[in-house]
Amino acid sequence: MIPGTLLSISGFIAFLFKTRGARSTFYGISLLALLFGSSLLCDLIYIILTRYILRRISGIDRIPEILIMIVLNLLALAVPLLGPIYLGTALFKYSAQAGAVVVVSIMFNSIDFLAGIAALLLALLLLFHRIFWPAIQRPLYAIYRFAPIKEKKWLCKTGVALLVLPNHFTIDLLRATLEKL
Repeated sequence: MIPGTLLSISGFIAFLFKTRGARSTFYGISLLALLFGSSLLCDLIYIILTRYILRRISGIDRIPEILIMIVLNLLALAVPLLGPIYLGTALFKYSAQAGAVVVVSIMFNSIDFLAGIAALLLALLLLFHRIFWPAIQRPLYAIYRFAPIKEKKWLCKTGVALLVLPNHFTIDLLRATLEKL
């Protein structure tokens, strides 16, 4: 996709080269490369941190450590948000246009917020699993011990009842049927 995009803007680059000269063309290309490079750098740092944190969370059994890792993931979200601003202000001292371009690269980091929210939801799901699994584990193993799953008729009737009965439509249908009888 990138080579196709570069080929599509090659006509504009040739036009810029003919009208403005080589120096302006290379300066514009370098600003564009700085824009995408700074965004890519922040994205890569954030992805590496998020993968490391999620890998650590998957092996942790203690709830306080999971909470600490969730907070660290939220703090890691500051890299794509504050990184371009910090780099842009530092670079602004040397070149105003280059600093502004790096600050504008924060727009390309917006996908990191979606990835951060997905990682946060995954970590919270794991936390809820760690909290509620001990309460669910004992009844599940008790049901398995009495083996009602081997009774196919009972299992099918229970499954159909669980699928059908909670709906308002089926309750109204049952009520209308009982009134006619």
